[in-house]
Amino acid sequence: MSTNLLPREAYSEKPVMRTVLFAIIAGLLFAVAFGFLFGVIAYVTLRILRAESVFWQGLWVLVIGSALGGLFFGSFYFIWMRVFVRRKTSDILDKIYSRDPQMAPPPENDEDFRYRLPAGYLITPHMNVGGILYLGKSGLMFQPHKINLAKYSSPILLNPLATVKLSVVPHKVNPFLRLAAKSVPPMITVTARSNTGNFLVPEPAKTCRAIEQSIAELLSEALDGL
Repeated sequence: MSTNLLPREAYSEKPVMRTVLFAIIAGLLFAVAFGFLFGVIAYVTLRILRAESVFWQGLWVLVIGSALGGLFFGSFYFIWMRVFVRRKTSDILDKIYSRDPQMAPPPENDEDFRYRLPAGYLITPHMNVGGILYLGKSGLMFQPHKINLAKYSSPILLNPLATVKLSVVPHKVNPFLRLAAKSVPPMITVTARSNTGNFLVPEPAKTCRAIEQSIAELLSEALDGL
């Protein structure tokens, strides 16, 4: 059975997103949307009903009230979503570390791998697939967990082990996400011959060294066995 390369506590980092700033931005977007939507509805309704002038005077009150409602709704909705996502992520990690087969069943050749590392595999700079990166004498394999869509369920192979190279590189994101984050942690790039994979892990520099040490250990044992 493979051993966890990092303890569960390594994934209990403080959130990097500027929650308050982003909540305000979300609130402002909802304010514009609510104000415009209810304003248009009220305007069309008053025109159809040929309402008296006294009702038209209340149109701006409705628009401003709707905008304020959107501001509060958007802000609190974003904060609620942040809390929900963080709890969901924590629950997924707990199940991975408890080796819940419904979340992350072991690979068929589990005996070939010595270490496992929960990680995110970047499909695009802004989207990653969660799963487990396995390390063994044959190489590295990333196995997505069961919550992902079926089209992202196939394992990613990075082998043979002797050709694996790791590097810590900047994680480039769009200006909108950069504004939302206090900092954008770098990612780990793993190459093996013509295959390449970019992964999100806690403390990338430290984790990269741990992976390199594990690879060196496995290669040394392979040489001793010759």
